[in-house]
Amino acid sequence: MDSRRRAVSRAGGAAGGSRGVSITVRRKHGLVAMIEENVEESFSDWISSPQMLVGLSAILLSLCGLFVSIYEASLMRQQQRASAWPHVEVGPSFSGRSVELVVRNTGVGPARIRAANVTHRDGVRSDWDTVLRSVTAADVNPDTIGYSFSLISGQVLPPQSDREDLFALEADDDTELRPVRQIQRAVRAGELNVTVCYCSVYDQCWRTTMQDGLRVMRGGDPARHQSVESCEGVAQSGI
Repeated sequence: MDSRRRAVSRAGGAAGGSRGVSITVRRKHGLVAMIEENVEESFSDWISSPQMLVGLSAILLSLCGLFVSIYEASLMRQQQRASAWPHVEVGPSFSGRSVELVVRNTGVGPARIRAANVTHRDGVRSDWDTVLRSVTAADVNPDTIGYSFSLISGQVLPPQSDREDLFALEADDDTELRPVRQIQRAVRAGELNVTVCYCSVYDQCWRTTMQDGLRVMRGGDPARHQSVESCEGVAQSGI
């Protein structure tokens, strides 16, 4: 009999302990729920308070002002570059007894000539003497011809400048008339070409050629100035 009472007593004690644990867990869950509810109410009150609304509005206005300032600065940079935009043109000028290869800057900003070369049949020539020998098949001695030229590599062409003669030859007699006509034929055939690479004061660079200009004059693509990163890859002649 005593042993059964002790067993019942132990069983009852165990059951009471389980109920105590269950009550403790429920109390903890209730406390967590109350804390979460208080946090949600506090955040809602904080976010809807007049001070916070004023602060958020001020932050939003500041961000809008920052974006507007960045956009205006970008527009100003574009306007500054456009106000200093050079535009170099290279082209020939023919008459019955003369030939001229001219260059000029028709843009609104100075053009810094970084590289220039003359080619005949896709070969870069070192100077105008070499060009004359190549075009005339060494039939003419350049020392006996009175031609003139200008060096433009490393020079700065002012905006809206007058044309400058890269090369000019006027025939005073029949001996000089032959190379004049040979050069004219080489230009018309696309065999003789001049390439100029130039940059603005903001280091924006372009490359243009005499033959590109002639194609435009014949009704070709007007976008003949190629934008380049730099003029380092352009071969140099002594012109």
